[in-house]
Amino acid sequence: YAASVNVGIKVLSNCDAVIILDCDAYPLMDITPVVTEAFARSPTLGVIAMSETGETGTSHISGSAEPTATQFILGQSLTATICNRRVGLKSRFVAHSCCCVVRQRAFDNVNGFDELFDFLDADIDFSMRIMAAGWEVKPFPSLLCFHKGSGSPQSTRKRVLRFHRNRYLLLCKHRKIRNPWVIILFLSIRHIAEIAALSCAWLI
Repeated sequence: YAASVNVGIKVLSNCDAVIILDCDAYPLMDITPVVTEAFARSPTLGVIAMSETGETGTSHISGSAEPTATQFILGQSLTATICNRRVGLKSRFVAHSCCCVVRQRAFDNVNGFDELFDFLDADIDFSMRIMAAGWEVKPFPSLLCFHKGSGSPQSTRKRVLRFHRNRYLLLCKHRKIRNPWVIILFLSIRHIAEIAALSCAWLI
């Protein structure tokens, strides 16, 4: 995925800005005037995150709070349950590449997406590097796209392994993990507890 995005944006090197959309996403409006004005008004704006809506009609910004080591230990479900909106507001915003617009100069400044990532966390890493280079990443709720967002077909085992591999790489790369062995220990304890709980539920 990361390599494909890099090739596509480099082909459009003569453009000032490039829209990145998942294959099941498309704009529900003419976004050109808003995007053109936003980039012209703010020379440091590097990435615009659009709003996405699915078949249910509910919309949300295509982005999230910058991930932390604590959230990595808790896992995706527990993070969504325990971490409320106030916690998210304390973190920097990162854009998801399923519905976003990238300034070409900002993309070139950080040499595009890191191809060590697959389709998970490559966009988060990109946003974090964009901000580290002095560019801004901002949500634009008024720009609306349709995105079915069914997810990539894969087994639960592969999904969990892929999430852990990419998120661990991301956090280590950006020095969000001071002691990797502590993280691995906590993850191991959590997974053992989950396996024990599932085994008990199956026996009952």
